Amino acid sequence: MFLSLAHTAYQASKKEFFATLFSFSVAFFVFLTVDSLSNAVVSQVEREARPALGADVVVSSNYPFFAERENAVFELCKKYSATCSRKISFSSALIDSSGKTGLVQVL
Repeated sequence: MFLSLAHTAYQASKKEFFATLFSFSVAFFVFLTVDSLSNAVVSQVEREARPALGADVVVSSNYPFFAERENAVFELCKKYSATCSRKISFSSALIDSSGKTGLVQVL
């Protein structure tokens, strides 16, 4: 279906077809760039927040932890004499070296 629509558009106007194809390509690459930059910011915030949280290991999940898994994590913390905390979540203003600020959610 998509190919037949593309073929019809190509036959109708080659200039519009290539302009549309170029626009979709640019939009796709912009999306990939923004996604990779946002992932880089999130990983940097997590890396910078670890000393402030006072924990040796950070375990996070998009889903709730089951009690057995949470207990297993705390047993490993005790075994290796690591510092552990249950849950820390707060909003904070991050200030970088150039003086720019941003609101981040630290988990």
